[in-house]
Amino acid sequence: MALGDGSSWDETTPTDATVAINIDDYNRDLRIGVRGRLALEHEFPSFQSATAEAGRHKLISLQRYAGAPTTVLSGTQIGVVYVKTVATTGDSLFYLNAATQEINLSRKLYFWYIDGTAEPGANVSSTLYILSDGKILAGRMYAGTAPAGSEVQVDVRYNGDSIWTATSSQLILAAGSTSTGVTSFVTTNITAGGTFVIDVDKTGTDTPGGNLTVMLEVG
Repeated sequence: MALGDGSSWDETTPTDATVAINIDDYNRDLRIGVRGRLALEHEFPSFQSATAEAGRHKLISLQRYAGAPTTVLSGTQIGVVYVKTVATTGDSLFYLNAATQEINLSRKLYFWYIDGTAEPGANVSSTLYILSDGKILAGRMYAGTAPAGSEVQVDVRYNGDSIWTATSSQLILAAGSTSTGVTSFVTTNITAGGTFVIDVDKTGTDTPGGNLTVMLEVG
């Protein structure tokens, strides 16, 4: 590491005792040191005759946080974007607003609506194409009309196969109920370009149930 190559960073030099002949070396060292660090994420050529694209972002890398960085919100700072690990689902991109409400920007919602009376059948929904790689976090089902006599049971298939091993783990809406949810799946990791479809395996024996909304949350 030689003075002038910008590789080190020492804010204690130069001093009042530094001889004037070294001023150019310190000047180059500062310029190269600043450019070398900022150029990791910015357009910052070593020489240019005009501003052009200099200083603009090439990419943005983010540090992982264990929790929401609320202490950075002060004064005119009203929002923060950061990366945080969510349980076992991996790293997600978050936005924290001035009210310290944490919003997971990596989450996506896939949903289906079955109008009218529910009827058993395979591929009763449209096929949804998966936008990006992710992990299934939760499944939910709501009914405008609750089933009676027995439950409504819905299966979700990823690339043709159920995301559950046991049928008892599927989305099951008990008789008289209008909502249910699950967070356990045998298949959790999904890949962009794959597909989701749903089957209605059972409906109520007295009242089938109807106007079903089925949702998958993916992070």
